[in-house]
This record gives sequence, structure tokens and C-alpha cells, in this order.
Amino acid sequence: MPALLERIETLLTAGREIVDLHLPVTDGEELAWLYRSTEVLSRDEHDGIMNLRVRVPEKALGRFRQRFAGQIATVK
Repeated sequence: MPALLERIETLLTAGREIVDLHLPVTDGEELAWLYRSTEVLSRDEHDGIMNLRVRVPEKALGRFRQRFAGQIATVK
């Protein structure tokens, strides 16, 4: 059963990148865009900075890279 669940997860997330990024907590417009256009996997705040991990669908990848170019920490 675990192998089947892993295969399903792989198929559902194909073509999507997982990205870590940092945004100021005051940047509500960008945060709203992330919630509309990506799957927010985790979010925490520390010293006025939001640390987010998002899964970006392939169709939104170009816009995401343009919009958040200077705020991307890691890509998986």
C-alpha cells in the first residue's frame, strides 16, 4: 500500500516544483497571489519575514519566477 500511495503522489505532483522563499510579512498582495496560484505547503514567520514552502504548478512557473526572482531560497 505505501508503494501505491507514493506512486499516486508522484503522478499528482509531476511537473511541479517545490520552492522555499522569503517574503516580508507586510507583503500581503504577494502572499495572496501565492495562495491563489500555488499550493502553500508550509509557512512560518520570524522577525518580520515569512518563510514559505510552495508547490508551483507548471502553468504558473514562469510567472512565479518573474514575480519572486529575488526571494527564492531553494528549489527542489
